Amino acid sequence: MVTSMNEEKGPDTALSEAGPVSARSEAPGSKTAQNEEAQDESPIATEIERFVNHLNSLGSSLAVTMFVMNRTLKYARKLYDEFVGECEVVSIGPPKKFRVSPDRDHEYIRLEKQLQRSHIATSVVPKSFVVALVSQFDAYLGGLVRAFINLKPELLNGSERILTFKELKEFNSLEGARDFILEKEIESLLRESHPQQFSWMENKFKIKLTENLPSWPTFVEVTERRNLFVHCDGVVSRQYLKVCGEQGVEGLTGLQPGSVLWVSPEYFSKAQECILEIGVKLGHVLWRKLCPEQRAEADANFSDVCFGLLQEANYRPAKELLNFAVTGLKKHSTDEVRRIFVINYAQAQKWVGDQQGCVATLEAEDWTACDDKFQIAIAVLKDDFDRAIGLVGRMGPKGQIEKSSYRSWPIFQELRKRKDFREAYSKVFGEEFEKSKTEAAPPSEVGEPPADKTIN
Repeated sequence: MVTSMNEEKGPDTALSEAGPVSARSEAPGSKTAQNEEAQDESPIATEIERFVNHLNSLGSSLAVTMFVMNRTLKYARKLYDEFVGECEVVSIGPPKKFRVSPDRDHEYIRLEKQLQRSHIATSVVPKSFVVALVSQFDAYLGGLVRAFINLKPELLNGSERILTFKELKEFNSLEGARDFILEKEIESLLRESHPQQFSWMENKFKIKLTENLPSWPTFVEVTERRNLFVHCDGVVSRQYLKVCGEQGVEGLTGLQPGSVLWVSPEYFSKAQECILEIGVKLGHVLWRKLCPEQRAEADANFSDVCFGLLQEANYRPAKELLNFAVTGLKKHSTDEVRRIFVINYAQAQKWVGDQQGCVATLEAEDWTACDDKFQIAIAVLKDDFDRAIGLVGRMGPKGQIEKSSYRSWPIFQELRKRKDFREAYSKVFGEEFEKSKTEAAPPSEVGEPPADKTIN
């Protein structure tokens, strides 16, 4: 954005006294705890984090749901086949014909419907998850626009929305009228198609968002397929073919009005990754464009998002976002933060199987003056485990990398498998690596329904 979601050039921000991006830049690949006080967090960061968490939860939920549904389908098929096996065969077919005794007719109807519903569910549920993906993006877009305009109220100055005298009388202040106009602008925006939404943002925020953006056609196809699922159960329409064709979507050959689309596990995975990528890039490009003074916090948020993806082994979207952080974002809060992005990009390349690309990314930088936390990262990414283990000993128990990080950071996943590393760890920290424990708080229950406040 700003030519392929690249950050638009803006004035430098004085950060010389601010130091690294909070504690996140203390080590490559690390993730810092959340701010102690939630009110200190930017509303932009809050929207991005919520969006990423909700998308990831949909991906995890679909995998579990499909596992249960496939087990249910298999069991329904087993009961049906067992019933049929007890019936008199009239013709071996195909199709196979059998005679059901009158006293078991109700049982046959029940088993047949159970099998039919199980089959239908395996098709309907994945479609509903695609609908949910796009719904989450729409909710995120509304929250993002609301947050930016609240931070920069002057963005509403060009609004041509007309208020009636009756409406004006309902407001106690100019702020109330502004909030009303803002909500109407967002409602109007979300009723538009997604290409129109991006055009609106380009005009409103004076920034290019879709030029040279490879994932844009995929994003458009997913959102248009969502419309088909909602309105016509996945039956291809001329509108779908027209919009997808205009946006350069590939793979339309052979599709005709009346064809039926569905959702495979591979399709859902790619759709989720695409929407995640587009959403995070959108949030960060606008954040850095409209609030350049918050670049340090933006860097910290982007680092946390990418680290979370690496931790959960979501390497493909992590690679795309980290490539954007290294090549698309023209300015970073500190050089140390930029180098952390480079390390994590190389790490993502390694875990997707591109060791050659990983090494090339590392060797494009001069790491000579960097401290041991970077040197050990480079060593493990290049599979130089002897050097990495030597650095563990040299940094010691009070070094830049804590003992818990050796157990939890994804960058050390291959190092942890080595006996010589575990021996070195034991020598440095005075405890067996396998016996180390990580303290963890229970997960927060986001989105809990409100407590029942009914008065008896």
